[in-house]
Amino acid sequence: MVDMEKSRRALRIFVLFVLFSVGAIFCVEVAVETGKDHTFKSSASGRPETILWKFQKDKVVEIEYGSVRWYRFESRADLDANTGDFTLKQLSKEDNGHYQSEIQVDGKLQYSDHVIKVMDPVTEPTVTCEKSHEGEGFVLRCSLSSQIPGNFTWSGPNGFNSSGQKITVSQHGPNILYFCTVTNEVSSKSTQFDLQKCVEGGGLSGGIIAVIVIVCLIFVGAVLSIVLYKKFRQNKDHQPVSSK
Repeated sequence: MVDMEKSRRALRIFVLFVLFSVGAIFCVEVAVETGKDHTFKSSASGRPETILWKFQKDKVVEIEYGSVRWYRFESRADLDANTGDFTLKQLSKEDNGHYQSEIQVDGKLQYSDHVIKVMDPVTEPTVTCEKSHEGEGFVLRCSLSSQIPGNFTWSGPNGFNSSGQKITVSQHGPNILYFCTVTNEVSSKSTQFDLQKCVEGGGLSGGIIAVIVIVCLIFVGAVLSIVLYKKFRQNKDHQPVSSK
């Protein structure tokens, strides 16, 4: 019984030692735009005695006994010895992943975990217009020139709001504006579209535009053929007649 009581007491002392030796632990998840800088906050409460940052469990940089040692990212990173904050510059998708800090303050270790996702910003969207096949009105379609995914939302007159890449509208006339906005976790871009372009033909569909181009080419070809034929006849008429 005495040995068991000693074991329990030793276990309680060990647990208390661990609790008082290890400080706060917190985790942060964040998305950052490609090419931007990002500062990982250590949340150290006090003056750091030792600092260690890891990326995917491998050491990045550490400060111990006042000496700084870099293992990677030295050419594009900074470490604040006063706060323990770690800044990584010109982020790329290769920097995606898990970062962790271990900072000792007053003899206690404080941990922080960071998961970062580097993403490309969306490009400016383009709006096209075509005649609705279901009756009167027009279909407005919003698209991106890049393969970067995004969320599409629309806004317009009289408090109009909708989501998705396309909408069907019935009103027409001057100064009726619709706005397509594309967003992802790191950026947002918008395009304004005047519905008058649909009426004027500025928003014609690709099929109609192709037909117009073909008709124009045929017309130009016919005109050139007539001009060349007339020139050929004129040259033939002006040829001298040989005497026998």
